[in-house]
Amino acid sequence: MSDMVQLLYDAVKPVMQTWDEDGIYAISFFVYSNEAFEYRGYKNVSIFEISYNTESDCPGAGPGSEERWEYAYWRQNTTPIISEGEPDPLTDALFDWYAEQGIDNIGYEDPDGMYDENMMYIGSDPAGHKELVDLAAEVALRLRREGFVDAQFGPGVPILIHGLETTDYELDATRLANPGGEAENYLKFEEGITDTFADTDLLSGMFAGDDDDDENFEPKFELLEIPMKLLTQSGLIEPECTKDEFFDALRMLGLSEEEIAILKSVNGDEGFGG
Repeated sequence: MSDMVQLLYDAVKPVMQTWDEDGIYAISFFVYSNEAFEYRGYKNVSIFEISYNTESDCPGAGPGSEERWEYAYWRQNTTPIISEGEPDPLTDALFDWYAEQGIDNIGYEDPDGMYDENMMYIGSDPAGHKELVDLAAEVALRLRREGFVDAQFGPGVPILIHGLETTDYELDATRLANPGGEAENYLKFEEGITDTFADTDLLSGMFAGDDDDDENFEPKFELLEIPMKLLTQSGLIEPECTKDEFFDALRMLGLSEEEIAILKSVNGDEGFGG
């Protein structure tokens, strides 16, 4: 049986050894699936890319700021580790490992098991995705425990295990990869996004758009701190979207119907200036 953690480790570490830029404050282990990604005839497969961000990329950003931790703001100069481009020896090894683990229907998502009755996400994303997240976390933990991360980048630099939409199990993976609390500020930031939805005082005036143009709705995320770029990059909405499409995207991010109702009621029954 293949040692997938070792194979990924052997691919990741040499890349990270070349990173010598000053001011690296966080490392991204980005695991992401997309319907457009296809490998061995399977669609919606997951990829794994690594990158970093520096203090010069977010000058003046505070320890808990969106500019520091929101991946949409990062330079995203990534190096692919697991790629959807065929043929790729490491991706082939991953698919062989999937088979060894009894993981089939790679990329399949059960629509009935993704959300609870309040439209809160409870799934584990496409088949094979969470498993790749867990593998990435094990690689990160090994790099941490052997002292490589501190030696290469200095103490306290976190390795973040994430996609475009952060799930609970990705946050757990990040905690595993940073047992010394290196990711504390990032985790507080991610948890704070969810907490913001509960504060109705912060909701007033949160969005602004063209009230008369439902076909080209342009919300602003001034207080909510979820940039439009994140929604569009994740494929949840197009750059030009209707109000209904916008609210559906927020449901996909995990908002409950109660939270959606609060947002709709901020500026009137029709929502946003109705």
